Amino acid sequence: MDHSVVQKSLQLFGRAELINVRNKPRLFKAKAKKWNLYAVIKKLSGKDAEEMVEEVLYMHNFIKITPEHIILKEYHPDFSMQKHEWKR
Repeated sequence: MDHSVVQKSLQLFGRAELINVRNKPRLFKAKAKKWNLYAVIKKLSGKDAEEMVEEVLYMHNFIKITPEHIILKEYHPDFSMQKHEWKR
């Protein structure tokens, strides 16, 4: 840890929701395409088979966090601290 620069700490409190092919297939596939995961999986695996990509995606989850409370702390080099809070 470098104490000569501002260190930031973020805490999130809220509700987490699992999104995967089994519970929300359309949303999961839309996000996978938006974030270019199909191309990433093909490149990492070295295979171009669509079934293989679907199989790999089936093993993954996205986590959607709906925040209720967020705390950002900034620790400064002079050992002072600023705290920023957001609540729903």
